Amino acid sequence: MKNKDYWDAKNIKLTKVTAKVSKEDATSVNLYKTNKADVIVPHGDYVNQMKQSNPKEFHTALTSGTFFLYINQKTNKNFKNLNMRKALNAAIDRDSFVKVLFNDGSIPSNFVVPKGFTKGPDGKDFRDVATGGYPAGNAKDAQKYWAGESKKELHIDKMNITLLTSDGGDYKQWSEYLANQIEKNLKGVNVTINQQPWANYLKLNQSFKFDLAFSGWLPDYQDPMTYLDMWTTDNPQNTTGWSNKQFDQLIASANQETGNLSKRWKDLQDSEKLLMSQYPIVPLFQEGHAWVQKSYVKGFELPLYGPQYDFSHAYIESH
Repeated sequence: MKNKDYWDAKNIKLTKVTAKVSKEDATSVNLYKTNKADVIVPHGDYVNQMKQSNPKEFHTALTSGTFFLYINQKTNKNFKNLNMRKALNAAIDRDSFVKVLFNDGSIPSNFVVPKGFTKGPDGKDFRDVATGGYPAGNAKDAQKYWAGESKKELHIDKMNITLLTSDGGDYKQWSEYLANQIEKNLKGVNVTINQQPWANYLKLNQSFKFDLAFSGWLPDYQDPMTYLDMWTTDNPQNTTGWSNKQFDQLIASANQETGNLSKRWKDLQDSEKLLMSQYPIVPLFQEGHAWVQKSYVKGFELPLYGPQYDFSHAYIESH
């Protein structure tokens, strides 16, 4: 219900929003098609279905969530090898990953700080310094880093690794795709998927009982630092075992440069560039949203940062 005491109440046009909770996408789609729901957020195969059946009502937008694989070099000593980490990064075709499994506005990422998230003192987006991120290479490069470099340096021919992931939502399909890409492009590497309930996933992740772990990050505040300081040596979120003094110094400098915003911004961009040259993680994608809304729904938004759904400017046009 509309809050009459809200500071901007006079500009809020809706008096009531009714949310219908359904566990199945099929139910949501049916409610939409029978005009019992004005807006729905489809998932999985229903994204393409609704895009085809309701093209003029289909919308996508980016979120500020970035997703990646942790590479655990603390307990898997093979992952201390830079060429091995490069091989893992180059082995995954991020473009096909988002096109085949998402198609919801998500984009492949070779970066940590998301596109469109925040601007610097120069008024430019953080991503403008490396618009496409820092590409890791392709399958041919993956073979070079694996067969031509890391196998020789590590004196191994084969390797068995586990991919830790949550058991919720579409994680099974995502992890199977990633495992297939790694095994296909790094011959001799075998990936076992370990799906766990969220609480168990966190315990295993925090205790370094994995080789690769699927994860992501949503911002605590609208500044690049929320994506970057988590990779410093002593940060509890850094369950990679990676430690780099230069990176730590850049983050410390950025935290101190509150009076020189241009210097701080450069420190943050340099820290991401350094991080992406050392590959302690495998960036995968920046999350997108897909939704369908009736043509008479106006002003409804799924903003990149802030509330997941924004009804503050929404209204229903006469129909």
